Amino acid sequence: LGVRVTHFSCLMSLRRRLKSRAGEKHCNASSKTHAAHVYARKQSRYTAWIPASIPSIADEAAAEFGLDYESLGLPRGECFWEVDGSLRLLSGEDFERQLASARDEFGWFWQSRKLKSGRDSRTRRKRPHPVQEVTVSLSPAQSLFLRDMNAADIASKLYGLLPRLAEDLTDQTGWKLLGASIHYDSSRPHFNFYITRVGDDHYLHGRQRLGTLGPWAVGEWRLAKLGAGTYAGNRILQENLANFALRHGPSAEPLDLRLHRLLDDSFKRDLNKNEMGRFEKCEAKHAKWKKAQIAKILREWIGRERVAWQLLSLCGPHLRPYARAAIQGVEVMAKVMDILKNLPAEESSNSCPKQNQPQLK
Repeated sequence: LGVRVTHFSCLMSLRRRLKSRAGEKHCNASSKTHAAHVYARKQSRYTAWIPASIPSIADEAAAEFGLDYESLGLPRGECFWEVDGSLRLLSGEDFERQLASARDEFGWFWQSRKLKSGRDSRTRRKRPHPVQEVTVSLSPAQSLFLRDMNAADIASKLYGLLPRLAEDLTDQTGWKLLGASIHYDSSRPHFNFYITRVGDDHYLHGRQRLGTLGPWAVGEWRLAKLGAGTYAGNRILQENLANFALRHGPSAEPLDLRLHRLLDDSFKRDLNKNEMGRFEKCEAKHAKWKKAQIAKILREWIGRERVAWQLLSLCGPHLRPYARAAIQGVEVMAKVMDILKNLPAEESSNSCPKQNQPQLK
């Protein structure tokens, strides 16, 4: 029954709270904790919870579009801390210490209120997890484009994108920027930004909610731009955007889509004519590969049951454990019932002998 569950578009969350020391260590791509988390995440993609054989595309996608940081001579990641309005390069260990210090420093805030007497009052409140991480990932085409560049040029390219994303993030949210990091050790490089709503004056600033749609929406939005999205995916994405507009207003834009739109536009804006031609070939290759994968699934998976399992495999990493267990339990029971139904009549009757019951008088 063992089978690999795969999904390449966007598995990791694009936003998380730093709730523990391990969470802070994960921000340092060179730490052992980060390496352990990366390994655990890869293993979770190959969980044997779907009782049907499905094609695996994650390894093929990583081989086609992934960035091999070791062969290029890149570090696992680089860390930056905000100093006087600019991001300064910092060692991974120092970055962890700065995050731990920020957790203590911004772990409380002043809550103002007006008393019945008309006098203003303030109360000190605890904020358990003041630091949040926001992730912005390069697309497969962008990662493929970077393959033909050397390590210095790759770093320079991403260094140029980092402050633009950071500035837009703080402008849109009103939150304070603490630091950032670039991770090269995944199949696609990504930026992490660390922000807090607690200001230097220990009052809350900016909007209460960041307002995001999630990683699936970002991946589907990028595929739609390439013309490689599916009808169902595009429809669900439009429904999600419509629901977001109802909650936040017709002019509101999800923060994660806005940041990825800025990344994509800025990435292309800096390219010269020759580089633009090469990048367009990378986008065309990704679109062609994605369409071929969809066609392959439709060709190899005939029948509603197989298609259902394939769809479940794509959203598998986002299902709760009890949902996976329920799906697996239903399938196991179905197999048991099929076995019992196909048993010969004599065998099935002999397997469960009837006992003489006492007669009621």
